[in-house]
Amino acid sequence: MITTVGRDAQEPTRDRLLREGLRLFATRGFAGTTVGEIEAAAGLTPRRGALYNHFSSKEALLDAAVDRYNESASEAIAEFAAVQIGDPRALAGLFGRWMLARLDEQREIIQVLEHDGTRLVRLRDEFRKGTEAGFTAAATVIRQWLAEQAIDADAEAISVILLGGLINFRRSTWTLGGAPLALDDDRFLTGFADLFEILVSAS
Repeated sequence: MITTVGRDAQEPTRDRLLREGLRLFATRGFAGTTVGEIEAAAGLTPRRGALYNHFSSKEALLDAAVDRYNESASEAIAEFAAVQIGDPRALAGLFGRWMLARLDEQREIIQVLEHDGTRLVRLRDEFRKGTEAGFTAAATVIRQWLAEQAIDADAEAISVILLGGLINFRRSTWTLGGAPLALDDDRFLTGFADLFEILVSAS
């Protein structure tokens, strides 16, 4: 029996189970969340088998959440790759904002894997495939600009360093309740774009 009203009542049951299951896994841990709790949070009568109409287990629900994220990341990367911007600084700003948005989408999955990654090795490895695509996209852009400036440098290593800054900025906000030096997104991204321009313009 569906007990939710309004917006949630219009959301497909499978989507509500995915959303609430992932939220509970992130806040209570995977092992600490029961199927009945997920069903109740999704507005369903607990322990009546509603979750099993859509997923074979809690693990299958989390599998589906990771698959959904990886599909979304692949689509977003394809959209970003299609953007043609000649100015390296503008491109870096666009990429940085795009990456912060992807991190925001990943937050709950990251929290689950931080708590339970050693017990969910297969899912952890699947999730890493999606995150690797972001690093690959960054390395492609950096490699292009390094080649144009005739600079011999490791584009992949530089992409990890630069994206590490983006990741640290966002995750510091999650963990510590605020960004380093109280920077907001706009100010941080301006600095990120400045740094990228300096790197690719070096001779």
